[in-house]
Amino acid sequence: MLKKRVTTKAPRSDKRTSRSSRNFSKLILILVFLALLFFMYLIFPKERQIRAIKTLGGVVDPSVISSDSYYEGLLISEVMSINTSAVPDENGEFNDYIEVFNASDRDINMRGVGLSDRSDRIKFLFPDFELKSGEYTIVFASNKNRATVGSPFHAKFKLSSLGETIYLFDPNAFVINSMAFPILASNESYQLGNDGKYFSTDSYSPGFPNDEQGFIDYRTSMSVNIGAVIINEVMPAPRSGLRDEDDELSDWIELYNTTDQDISLANYALSDKENKPLEWRFPIDAVIKAKGYYLVFCSGKDRKLPEGQISHTNFRLSAEHETIVLSDSRGRLIDRIAIDNVPRDVSYGRNENNEWQFFEIATPGLPNNSNGQAQADRLLMSYNPTGVYIMEVVASNDMTQIGAGLTTSDFVELYNTTAKPVNLTGCGLSDNINRPRRWTFPSGTVIEPNSYLIVCLDGNPSLTTQTEYHANFRLLRAGGETICFSDPTGRILDRIPLPHIPTNYAYGRMIGTNGYYYFKAASPGRPNTDAFIGFAKDPSFSIPGGQYKGTVQVTINVPENTNVYYTLDGSLPTMQSTPYRGEVFEINAVTAIRARAFGANGLEPSNIVTQTYLMSLYHTFPIVAITVDPDELYNPETGMFTPGENIDKSGGIPFKNAVYREFGKNERPGHIEMYDVDGTMILDQDMEFGLQGQYSLDMPQKTMKVRAKSRYGTKYFYAPLFEDRPFTEYKTFVLRNSGNDAVWTRLMDSFQSRLVEHLDTNVINQAWRPVIVYINGRYWGHYNMRERADRFMVAQHEGLTLREASNMDIIEANRKVYYGNGAEFNELKEVAKNLYPGKNPDDLKYLTDRIDVINYFDFLSIQMFYGNSDPGNQRCYKIKEEDSKWRWLLFDMDYGLFNSNFNSPRSYLKESGSGDQKINNILIRKLLESEEMKDLFLTRFGIVFQKFTTNFMLEEFEKMVAILEPEMRMHFNRWAEFNDKAINIDSPTTPEGAMTYWKTRLDRARNIMKKRPTLLYGFIQEQFNLSDEQMIHYFGEKPIMPPDAI
Repeated sequence: MLKKRVTTKAPRSDKRTSRSSRNFSKLILILVFLALLFFMYLIFPKERQIRAIKTLGGVVDPSVISSDSYYEGLLISEVMSINTSAVPDENGEFNDYIEVFNASDRDINMRGVGLSDRSDRIKFLFPDFELKSGEYTIVFASNKNRATVGSPFHAKFKLSSLGETIYLFDPNAFVINSMAFPILASNESYQLGNDGKYFSTDSYSPGFPNDEQGFIDYRTSMSVNIGAVIINEVMPAPRSGLRDEDDELSDWIELYNTTDQDISLANYALSDKENKPLEWRFPIDAVIKAKGYYLVFCSGKDRKLPEGQISHTNFRLSAEHETIVLSDSRGRLIDRIAIDNVPRDVSYGRNENNEWQFFEIATPGLPNNSNGQAQADRLLMSYNPTGVYIMEVVASNDMTQIGAGLTTSDFVELYNTTAKPVNLTGCGLSDNINRPRRWTFPSGTVIEPNSYLIVCLDGNPSLTTQTEYHANFRLLRAGGETICFSDPTGRILDRIPLPHIPTNYAYGRMIGTNGYYYFKAASPGRPNTDAFIGFAKDPSFSIPGGQYKGTVQVTINVPENTNVYYTLDGSLPTMQSTPYRGEVFEINAVTAIRARAFGANGLEPSNIVTQTYLMSLYHTFPIVAITVDPDELYNPETGMFTPGENIDKSGGIPFKNAVYREFGKNERPGHIEMYDVDGTMILDQDMEFGLQGQYSLDMPQKTMKVRAKSRYGTKYFYAPLFEDRPFTEYKTFVLRNSGNDAVWTRLMDSFQSRLVEHLDTNVINQAWRPVIVYINGRYWGHYNMRERADRFMVAQHEGLTLREASNMDIIEANRKVYYGNGAEFNELKEVAKNLYPGKNPDDLKYLTDRIDVINYFDFLSIQMFYGNSDPGNQRCYKIKEEDSKWRWLLFDMDYGLFNSNFNSPRSYLKESGSGDQKINNILIRKLLESEEMKDLFLTRFGIVFQKFTTNFMLEEFEKMVAILEPEMRMHFNRWAEFNDKAINIDSPTTPEGAMTYWKTRLDRARNIMKKRPTLLYGFIQEQFNLSDEQMIHYFGEKPIMPPDAI
């Protein structure tokens, strides 16, 4: 392509010729001809051919650059034609700009190189300087002519907002490069990309490569790292606290002066847009005092108010996502902070370590520390016109009784500091600051002068009376909520952000002091006392507990400003325990370590941290490690495992006067860890546990119930404890010694539960998982971990959450209340006595409307098949929902499959009651009066009978035996010597004898399984007076007794 030459005027010269000399005339003609050619050259300039520039990653490939031109490689690489707020010049003004890039592999002297928005006139000439290879130079199109080396360049023209062409000339006025740019938006630049193509973008990058990183690098380069004035705290979504002159809550930004001198803010600006740093300038008289704070409301009202008042920016903040920049008058970045998902009424600011964090108590104009928060709380209280404040909060209460009902619910306490009564009608209480009137005080509620008012936070507002108040929400012990008190319009009058509040501790204020405190005990209706500021931080261990081989080295990490004490015997660390001095524990045997930090300055001790190191073990079951203060186990008067000096075994079990019988079931604190066979940690938390059982309570190895409780950590066990259950959280479980079967097979109860898993029934049964237990580092043998047959287990199996487990009644042995209320079940039994369901369809409907008969028949069929001679171990339940019916669950079947000759159909259906205990059986007997129900019962019984064949039972039995057998010898090594003849006269006291005896009992169980189907078939036919044809119809052919049955 031809290049144009800038038009200039050629100088005139007067030439005189002498007509006297012919030779001279010829010379003159030649000179005129040459002059004419030169003149034509000037008038019709030509353009040089330019080779295409190919780039790779923004670097010119020198192999394709023309080597015959010094200026080849100079490119117009970026243009911005509407620079409203993106790129400031040295005066903070926003002029259009042009960027020139040296894409060659050599430095180029720019002297005489021109720039223009016209092809026929050069309007700007660069001064004498070297543009380095790969570098850029910027020219502001400000209509000013400034071309001084070391200062920003300004050209005496402006760019058209409608688009035009920019030309770059060499010193000989030849066009080196040009760029035709289109119409651009505000703060949008037109750039030459790495691929040689032009594109429009918001990511302007003057002086940097034309990509996103270049934009970031440009913004970073504009930052001035002075640190004199910094953004210190941001509140993007206030719901309480500081209000503006219009009595409105507004977002705000707090600046801090880190120096010892006052600083004028006249040349500073704030913005919520990085590409518009001068969005809002401070008032001309704005000054931030030395080591002082300066507040700005971000309300969008754009008010520059005089000193002593808080000005307003022309923008608001977003709590979802926002970038706030503080710039100088040239737009150079001084400070920048990005906020993201800031909760309502929470600020984001620098802590004393200059690290950014959330603050639940904002401190506008105050230090971001506890002292500042205490002052901020006092300021918040001054905004409350009622004089009624939140004084005390208890989030987990199982000790302090409240109100006439003596409930131990959570509660909040208000206090009227004035000398006048205050009407609270319509005022709100809430645990959610976004919903301040979640619960409202009923009409006529008044808090008397200098008096307290208690509101129970139990979620039962229906219990509210004229003198006792119950809100419709509860609190979380773990904290994270904000308890707030509001007026009838929802305006927050007071609020306290709640931290983790341990059970039976209180949190709140003390009259006459600033800030919040913990209190060692609740004091509803009385002044708060025994205050402290918090708890020492927990120590930690250098490596976690678990299974290891060989030897491990363990140290304790000591929190700053604390002293740590530890124990190795399970006891609770106190300041009288061994102090930790940095020693390394060389651990090569099973060891439980407990540690606790003790701080100064009014701090209570930390939580006790516990870890068990299970060294060089090769168990085939998961391991459960329990750590507990030995005094809880062996205290002579109250110990869980203490027999006591006065124990009386003369009458056999249950033993009399045993300490463990009187106190063993009392729950006590401990720590539990659980590790899978591969070493994976399943559980690691504090809990409470106690003994469980009746006759089996006297066994040397005792059954333990384990319960998660919020006072000891988390409210639930968040773990998939059982492989054959879909549940991932539990409230309780049992470490069972196998009950009365503990001295025999150690698996019969679990085995019978697992058989039921193969039936299509909604009868709930307990899951099973064999485990090995260690207590305080000592081997405690094999246990059967089971679901606990309580309301929490029922809730899960019925599709309820654990939090809904209180919504039911549970009856045990058809007579006593296990949980809830027994009135409905008792009424059902009483009414049933006078019903005739075999004759009156309405009577039958009465029963079937209230009883899940399929469930009930399945339950009884299973029990009868097993021949469980202890029918008192049955529980039924009813969910408190519309159309819910009574259902039964299976548990404690130690005496199932114990006696093949037990005639369970006759025993269960006796008119005097089931079994030797004569358990009330009115419901089944009444239902069987109906031929329809009798047919249904026999049908369901037949399904169970034909599933539980001898071969099927033996096959499942051998699977379980194979699981247990590898661990039995070690178990008997631990417990055989403690076998008590007063419990089972046959139990050997040597490990070898115990192992042999265990195998004998397994054989006995196998023999029962061989005989039971045949014998039961006859018992059923006799009890129900069925013909052979009817028996075949319901139960199939009579099973043949195996020849090896004894």
